[in-house]
Amino acid sequence: MNPLRVSVVMVVLVGGVPYVGLAAQARATSRPQAAAGDTAALRAQGEAALDASRFGEAEAIFQRLVAQAPTDPVAQMQLGMARAMGGRTAEAIAPLREALRLRPDLLPARLFLGISYLELGKPKEAVPPLRQVVQADEGNANARQALAEALLSLDQYAEASVQLQALSVTQPQSPQVWAALGRSYEGVAREAFAALQGIDADSPYVWLLAADVMAVEEKYAGAFSLIKKAQAALPTLPGVHLTLARVYAASGHADWAGVEQKKAEAEKPSCEAVPVACAYLSADFQDVLARTATATQPAALYWRAKAANELANYAFDKLGKLPPSVELFTVRAGIARDQNQPLEAAAYLREALKLAPGEPGLERELAGALYAARDLEAALPLLEKLHGMTPGAPDLQVALGEALLQAQQVDRAVELLGKAVAAVPTMLPAQAALGRALVQKGDHAAAIPHLEKALAADPDGSVHYQLAQAMQRTGKPERAKLLLAEYQKRSQAAAPAAAAPADAQAITPPVP
Repeated sequence: MNPLRVSVVMVVLVGGVPYVGLAAQARATSRPQAAAGDTAALRAQGEAALDASRFGEAEAIFQRLVAQAPTDPVAQMQLGMARAMGGRTAEAIAPLREALRLRPDLLPARLFLGISYLELGKPKEAVPPLRQVVQADEGNANARQALAEALLSLDQYAEASVQLQALSVTQPQSPQVWAALGRSYEGVAREAFAALQGIDADSPYVWLLAADVMAVEEKYAGAFSLIKKAQAALPTLPGVHLTLARVYAASGHADWAGVEQKKAEAEKPSCEAVPVACAYLSADFQDVLARTATATQPAALYWRAKAANELANYAFDKLGKLPPSVELFTVRAGIARDQNQPLEAAAYLREALKLAPGEPGLERELAGALYAARDLEAALPLLEKLHGMTPGAPDLQVALGEALLQAQQVDRAVELLGKAVAAVPTMLPAQAALGRALVQKGDHAAAIPHLEKALAADPDGSVHYQLAQAMQRTGKPERAKLLLAEYQKRSQAAAPAAAAPADAQAITPPVP
């Protein structure tokens, strides 16, 4: 995740100002004091072309302006903007950098430079200019959105959460912001937990955090066991009674939960002695994060992880309460996809398509989710439609080819998969799919070279099995034997481990 990548489309469109709007802002804030008549007319033509989205024409005009006045920072900036907006992002960097060299206070140039780096997949380079824009103009939502995306890409969750928290105030109806905020807090919690494990992987603090996870997974006996074990090791740690109360309530023991809840309410830790614990128990979770920003001690890291989890839950709860929209369902589909729940992602995408019927991007996402879930029968009609719209797309050729193979349309599957392999020979899933199709067709000799190439990406051993079958049918039993042995090894390693017997005591009543 990156947890939930805030797309560049969101950066310039959602809750902010479209790209052309940014260009208008740039003109308003950076127009030269004076200009010669010809130069002014040329600049006006270029700006009109930008406003009309005629980016190639605008680039040509600003190129002329730069040739006439290479030290004009606004002309350099506008040339960079025209290139960025016209999809020539890499070529936009140089004039934007030159504009800032000539005039360092040109904030629109810094914003476009940061966004351009982001679109080029260079978040590390994007952070400094975007951070400078936010520091100089705290109300610039576009810069905050772009900076948050760059920070998330770099796994800098704490700073990303600060930017996203500010955006959640100004854009409370944005599902993208709430989802990204929740994921940023999840990242903070993971970092704190990892630091705790680095100090002592078998400490009472780790047990308590593991118990929280088990409770979410409804493994209440295991959670109870860990909490009691931690309580014996840290009898004075505040908050344990509250944790026990939650487990009792969730496991159906409301009366026992009431006993522990009363103990929790009577528990009043000294805020002078344990300020971080006091802040957490007072639900001041932002204060906990502020106090533990540079924490290295186990107790502080424990409270940091707890507070970050609470803030993540709050963000996802806000996400869930937003009114239905295409954006909301798309974001929730992305979360489900990141959690390896493709069928749930498909359900959200279907809801999005009810609000935007026939939208090609959503249909492509839905086809991808169904393909990931291996529900190829449901994916087949959608893939046929998408392939008809973009018949030369190799990824669609592979997906449709596999769906056709499952539908026993082997010849057409071979044809499509062959085209995908010819277009992108390095696409190993396509090589594997074509090999399987040729084996199913009975053309084992033709299948072998494709399956050989696909061996490099075969975590579960299925390609080894197919290749073994082809080798056996073409008179190479010794190689087939070796491949089958490797198949057995890989398939066993990929199989989910059997559930270990629960080493957990039964849930028992509170100690008086």
